[in-house]
Amino acid sequence: RNLESMLPGALAVIEHNATPAAAAGFERAVETVAHLARTAIRFEAPGKQTGSPASPER
Repeated sequence: RNLESMLPGALAVIEHNATPAAAAGFERAVETVAHLARTAIRFEAPGKQTGSPASPER
């Protein structure tokens, strides 16, 4: 199961048990994390470089 499919059930439990302000804050935080995960930049593991090498540090 992926995170996005588990969110509705988890949010329902939190909304039932938490104050409205806490539930709303948690929901916004989860939506932000889900958005960041969908738009994240993928980095290759060390040793599997593609493209031009980085410039040397000074």
